[in-house]
Amino acid sequence: MKKNNATFINVQISRDGYFADGMFIPKDEANRHYVELQKWIENGGVVEPEFGVEEIKSQKYQELEEFRKTQQFQPIQYQDSEFSASEMARQNIMNNILVTNSSAQKYWLDKNNNSYEFSLKNFKELTTLISKRDTKLYSIETEIKNAIKKLRSVKSLAAIIIPDLWRKSEENYQE
Repeated sequence: MKKNNATFINVQISRDGYFADGMFIPKDEANRHYVELQKWIENGGVVEPEFGVEEIKSQKYQELEEFRKTQQFQPIQYQDSEFSASEMARQNIMNNILVTNSSAQKYWLDKNNNSYEFSLKNFKELTTLISKRDTKLYSIETEIKNAIKKLRSVKSLAAIIIPDLWRKSEENYQE
């Protein structure tokens, strides 16, 4: 339903306001989102029952895991080129480590399909870089998950913006 340019898709009522499309809207007549939401409700907008704190935590954990995965499978810099770190590339790298003897050479494509001659040493170095990055990402994810776990209100949970919290945690990350 649309009125005054306000369209809401998923709205749940809470004790202190509303959780609407990922944002918390307090019950406050001075808040323009609250006024727009009230008009939307008056025009037939449907408000679902309140999300509980645990439900919102679960949603935030899922959002956090998805964000970590987008970071985890980004290409990785190695020898002045970017190489895939996708799940398939990781499996292929590990396979090459297992089947390549120390003197054998294989060809490996970078992100731009340039061919490089790789030795067992190169595959191991690439795996080490991926592993270090994964350790960092899982550490940051755990830190944020622990911060979410401590929160006790819908309002505080709704205020969490995963990419912003991630960037802050990444800046403070100590190897």
